[in-house]
Amino acid sequence: GSGSLDAYLHACGSIDNPYSYSGHGSFTIRDKQLGAIQLLGPLSMLLQGTALGFTSFELNEMSAKINLEEGVAHFTDLQVNGPLTRIEAAGLMKLDSHTLDMRVAVHLFGNTTNRRNPITKITDIVNPLSALLRFELGGTIEKQRWRSIYDPRKLIPGL
Repeated sequence: GSGSLDAYLHACGSIDNPYSYSGHGSFTIRDKQLGAIQLLGPLSMLLQGTALGFTSFELNEMSAKINLEEGVAHFTDLQVNGPLTRIEAAGLMKLDSHTLDMRVAVHLFGNTTNRRNPITKITDIVNPLSALLRFELGGTIEKQRWRSIYDPRKLIPGL
């Protein structure tokens, strides 16, 4: 396909028990279809419900640093990027149960730097919004629970 994966992992554990490994690593995935992955699907649906009506982010790069500790993957500096949008997350996933406990911040226009881009003018108006789409992500990979920490509609009249 059109994607690429760079990954590094250094871990030690018992070969009989895949959940016993401890170590650290990092990965970067580049793929135009990134927005379709299971973890981002519910987030995509949530953002469609905002006044901005995001249907597809065109997210194309995901990277993270991982610390593995006895069956728990701790993600630090998890980032998903597209031409306009930047998503930052941190938290953990239990490998055996796929249980998630993460904090997610969505900067809708976080990667907009071109001043001639018409969307930049919108960004200047709604800039407080760009840092306020924050979520707690729980549940499991298969059955996620997204909870908004801030509701931007309470902060900006008319949304």
